[in-house]
Amino acid sequence: MTQLDPLINLLSAMAFGQSLFSASLLLAQIRARMFTIPLVVFFIANAVTELPDIYSNFFGSEESFETLLISVLSGSFLLVLPPSYWLYMRALTSDKRHEFRLNDSWHFVPFILGWPAALGLWHLVQLSEAGALAETESLIVILNIAFVLLMFLAFPFVQFTFYLYKVVRRMLTYRDRLKDQFSSTEGRELTWTIWIGGLVSLYWVSEFGVGIATFIWRALTDQSISLGFSEGSTSTAIIAFVLVWSLSIFGLRQNKGLAEQTTEATETQEVSETEKYKNSALSEPQLESFAGRIEQQMQSGRLFEDPNLTLRGLASEVGILPNYVSQTLNAKIGKTFFDYVNDYRVEAAKKVLHTTHLPAHDVALEVGFNSRSAFYRAFKNTTGMTPKQFRDTQNELQKLS
Repeated sequence: MTQLDPLINLLSAMAFGQSLFSASLLLAQIRARMFTIPLVVFFIANAVTELPDIYSNFFGSEESFETLLISVLSGSFLLVLPPSYWLYMRALTSDKRHEFRLNDSWHFVPFILGWPAALGLWHLVQLSEAGALAETESLIVILNIAFVLLMFLAFPFVQFTFYLYKVVRRMLTYRDRLKDQFSSTEGRELTWTIWIGGLVSLYWVSEFGVGIATFIWRALTDQSISLGFSEGSTSTAIIAFVLVWSLSIFGLRQNKGLAEQTTEATETQEVSETEKYKNSALSEPQLESFAGRIEQQMQSGRLFEDPNLTLRGLASEVGILPNYVSQTLNAKIGKTFFDYVNDYRVEAAKKVLHTTHLPAHDVALEVGFNSRSAFYRAFKNTTGMTPKQFRDTQNELQKLS
């Protein structure tokens, strides 16, 4: 009987504990953070998938009846992870208070179908250990093998690809929406999801690719089919632990990027007005008038100096519905709210750089940027130069004149 690598035992135990600990912390604040419900489901499902290693290490052997049974029953919980992560990302990037609907339950149909597939895998393991797999040619066994391979080989690949596509597409749309509503998107962009996506991809290749290839090879060569304990990969265990640890850190502290900025008293009224007018196209004279009012307020009130300026804030200052401000910026001025405000900031920064000796960080704060990195990025995108290069160029031109 083979033994699991002690490092794999340790990592499995740590991932199990981290998953339960994170789920309990999220549940403690669930009323204020309803959007984390799918993340709670993710952590609980992940803890269940770690149970076979935990049980075999502390309570039994890898080949005991109880350990094999736990492995069979917990295997289908792997099919819960992709949809629960997707539902979490959808809720996290939504501006709605209650994102979940009854028809979301279809995402977990594969998990339900995974149970009979798991029992089919159990049957194949029993035949394999009895040395009867090659001799058994009944239609039931053939269908059993086909169903198991479908649910634990073909379908996980399709499921992973499907939800990866949905998450990527959602994130692209979400970042566009951020630029329509906020003048500063730092802390809202969810850049950590790129790291999580990479870890998930590595985990899938390591866990399913290698594991299923081993399963097929053993079945074809009439070797004993195991449930993956002796094939435990140290790299897979490391990836799984880092994934859980990373998602715990980011998930526990991340707030919704598109959370409503209005109070409870005014929220219903604003949503009602936006719904009422969202489909009405502004005429050219209206666009001209609104554009003039926006430009005047930005210049005279220097609204761009507020690092926390939002579309709603600008609309309030101008006295126009947020939806109309957005239409005017996109249709008449040809810029997103984010680009429009930051162009004003860059122009103001150019004047300060040319007329003062303030450090770049102080210039950034003075004109409305909330960080040096955001200032440098916006300045370089607009002028093609860094603030230092711009200042040096202006000084050289001044000397020549």
